[in-house]
Amino acid sequence: MKIIEIKSENAIKAYNDGNAEIKKAIANLVGGEKFLITDIKERIKTLQDACEYNGIDYNTFIKVNSELPKDEAAYRALKQIVLALNEGVQMNYNNVKEYKYYPWFNSVGSGAGFSCKDYGLAYSFSAVGSRLCFRKSDVAIYAGKQFTQIYNDYING
Repeated sequence: MKIIEIKSENAIKAYNDGNAEIKKAIANLVGGEKFLITDIKERIKTLQDACEYNGIDYNTFIKVNSELPKDEAAYRALKQIVLALNEGVQMNYNNVKEYKYYPWFNSVGSGAGFSCKDYGLAYSFSAVGSRLCFRKSDVAIYAGKQFTQIYNDYING
């Protein structure tokens, strides 16, 4: 059997330019339409999508993490989601030239470590390490909205 390599951008162009029959054939060749979607926010809608994108078996991931406390399981889930939404790029927190973004959540109440008062102004914040940072601000906003429950489990345990 001969293996033919096709650049992903060529497959995407052919898919976008093709009729319904061509689109179906190309999607079948590459493993489905989701591999032809270029906007990562359209590809990663669930934790399962993130696991699949990262080459991790979702059912095994859930089983292994089901024994962990809620916040630890959520942290592991977020690491998979962030890695997928960053399209496999690991952020380097030591690189000051590399912008990093993360979702910002407004707190409705006070929780230890999440609220602060200074000079009579009240505000709340949550900071995360580089493993949970995004390369693009729009992706960070998307992640915060799409995966709010997982972030809530991570922050509030």
